[in-house]
Amino acid sequence: MVSTTGIGGFTLGGGVGWLLRRHGLACDNLTAADVVTADGRLVHADAEEHADLFWALRGGGGNFGVVTSLEYELHPVGPQVLSGLIVYPLEQARQVVTGWRDAVADAPDDLTTLINLTTAPPVPFLPEEVHGTRVVVVAGMYAGEAADGEKAVAPLRALGTPIADLMQPMPYTAMQQLLDPLWTAGAHNYFTSTFVEPTDGVFDTALELHTTTPTPFSEIHLHQLGGAFGRMPADATAFSQRSPGLLVNVIARSPDSADFDAHVAWARGARDTIAAHGQGTTYVNFTGETSPGTVRASYPGDVHERLVRVKDAYDPTNLFRLNQNITPSATS
Repeated sequence: MVSTTGIGGFTLGGGVGWLLRRHGLACDNLTAADVVTADGRLVHADAEEHADLFWALRGGGGNFGVVTSLEYELHPVGPQVLSGLIVYPLEQARQVVTGWRDAVADAPDDLTTLINLTTAPPVPFLPEEVHGTRVVVVAGMYAGEAADGEKAVAPLRALGTPIADLMQPMPYTAMQQLLDPLWTAGAHNYFTSTFVEPTDGVFDTALELHTTTPTPFSEIHLHQLGGAFGRMPADATAFSQRSPGLLVNVIARSPDSADFDAHVAWARGARDTIAAHGQGTTYVNFTGETSPGTVRASYPGDVHERLVRVKDAYDPTNLFRLNQNITPSATS
């Protein structure tokens, strides 16, 4: 959702983006990969050859080998798409998030949206009086015809009284870079996440936590799921969590290291509080750390066992272990 994200790790862990409901995850569109294995072999993995490795690479993370080439199924998009942001004040937060849930419940696959509980940055398109205040942002992209998109996003414009409405036709690449100025290099970042259903309890908890964010750069994202993402069979990829309605991403972010441990503690606590409304599972690309327990929470039991078997076959000594890692049987 920002242009500086690296395509390799993004894909191997899943890949949540603006086309999630239209075309699924990045890993859903991976058709093949070349991999250098721990014993120095170069293998080509796809649905027919090294199919077990190919399955694992689609959401199982990057520690099965050195991936040197990725092949994707591509889709025509745009070049103009209806996309952007609608910013609402904090006092309208609950009606906005519950109204958003109702508005997107039957949304077409072409529409992918999220809620961002954030602090208004000092940008020209926002009035100065809201700079530094907590706000609720509805962000989204309609990947089909712009005329159809206007009908699809109309309910998002009616959730309250917007501070700013930047939902408009723009190049796909412009939307992909829209948030880049807010994600400058050099900052300290900690991401953590959980899958839940969009219940009143989840929303109330998230909104209460929104008022406790430790820095103006810390955020809580509520990602709408479903569509093509939800129709992918759970056993087709290592990313098997296809049924939840919501992915919550909690971000602790600071321009420097001052008190960052405390910011991370806030993010973990916020995640745990929200996760108590669900099953406690997480998204491996939004784990924020490489501890075995955190990685283990990214995969249901049978999926994790299958990933271990693939690790045993291609990296039994755990040579590749520095990222979110599936530990082989011999070293567990």
